[in-house]
Amino acid sequence: MLPVIRIASNSSADGQPDHAVVFLHGLGAGPEDVKPIIESINFEIGNGIEYILPRAPQRPLTVFNGAPVTAWYDVYAWREGSGEDAEGLDAAAEQLAELIEDLVKQGFARRNIVVGGFSQGGACVLHYVSRSQQPLGGVIALSAYMPLGRTWKPISKNNIQQIPMFVAHGSEDSVLPLAYGDFAHRLLAEMGVPVTWRTYEGLGHSVDERVIHDLCGWLTDQLHRQPLAARIEAG
Repeated sequence: MLPVIRIASNSSADGQPDHAVVFLHGLGAGPEDVKPIIESINFEIGNGIEYILPRAPQRPLTVFNGAPVTAWYDVYAWREGSGEDAEGLDAAAEQLAELIEDLVKQGFARRNIVVGGFSQGGACVLHYVSRSQQPLGGVIALSAYMPLGRTWKPISKNNIQQIPMFVAHGSEDSVLPLAYGDFAHRLLAEMGVPVTWRTYEGLGHSVDERVIHDLCGWLTDQLHRQPLAARIEAG
């Protein structure tokens, strides 16, 4: 099981969190780097949500000449068309699935679990959801991209069409240019996914108060679609 940082919000009516948000950090980072973003969201909309911030394992990264880096999967080169680590993406998706299964055993309904990520973490989440045939409360991809490009295809088109998604990108992102996020949102929209697409003028490869504001509004909408006490029996 991946090591995680947990942030608990105000309890719900029964004294336990009703919803969970799992959020993955980017390449070379850790849960500490996304914790301020989550704390800002928690401050705005807490109310019975548990936030789970997993830490990626350290792995040799090809693009860094084999130096160990916290990463969800390998990166072969920075240029487009250099090939992608499909095996590593699958392994990362399996780790995320294991974490979600553990939350289900704890009593969280699958439709009350939202998964998200920043940069490589966001790409990992998009890959995970393409492999899943289980319902989910929502998906967040910030400053990310669609892994495996146009070969990306969900196992269950019907399932993914039921999952609301929030995809956001800065206009001045020099790490993953805006076109990467735009491609991801267009591919999702063509697949019939209910995707909300936001761009932010002047924003680089980061998250600012505008992103947090819009994300809080979107997340509140998704959580309010479910009964506050929609917990299920473990097992």
